[in-house]
Amino acid sequence: MLSDKAVLKVEHAILTLRNKFLQSPYTFYSESDLHCYLYYLLYQGRLFKETAKGLVRGKPISTIRLHKEYPTLGKFYKPLKKKILVPEEKNYVTVEGKKFQPSRGAYDLAIIDPDETRDLKWQKTSIAIELALNELQPSLWHLKNDYTKITYNVDEVERGYILFLIRKTDLSDRLVRKRLPQLRANLIDAFKGKLDPRVRILYLESPKTEKRSEIHLPSKWKIATV
Repeated sequence: MLSDKAVLKVEHAILTLRNKFLQSPYTFYSESDLHCYLYYLLYQGRLFKETAKGLVRGKPISTIRLHKEYPTLGKFYKPLKKKILVPEEKNYVTVEGKKFQPSRGAYDLAIIDPDETRDLKWQKTSIAIELALNELQPSLWHLKNDYTKITYNVDEVERGYILFLIRKTDLSDRLVRKRLPQLRANLIDAFKGKLDPRVRILYLESPKTEKRSEIHLPSKWKIATV
């Protein structure tokens, strides 16, 4: 069962990342830098370094709760000429005469359940975190795929976070004027009244020059400050 303490620690780390991105966005040259920084924050203290149980080839092993690029339990595929993930529990699916073999995805960061005793490759993820930097597609396919991985019922995720960050100084004036308002509107429209209660989304532009430069979904969600 997911503890309030675990949620507060994750959200405090997200708050720290948010503040650093606003203060110094080029601290993070790439999306991988964001992953590393957040992993570093979560690794501090004892909570996510506590022993978690697991099995490897049927033998008990010990690990920690915090992992990067940890595999999903469910499998997914992408239909022809589309980028959107589709959950699929069968061994394969046929689309337009072509067979697709679904495969497991991975979470950017995952916190596994410390009390599970499954094969280490099939542990339950209690908290999943996905990050994106400067993903400007109006269709929001990257964000939607992250959302699909987190909410697919096979994966049993108890809380998921999607951090969608935009560094404005990388963009042309035209993109700032036209693309960003479109992204914001599409984001709100995509999840208005439809957001899974387990999911929290942070959309953030740096520099934060207007109210819509930061969007929290659900709107009542406020990142923990303790």
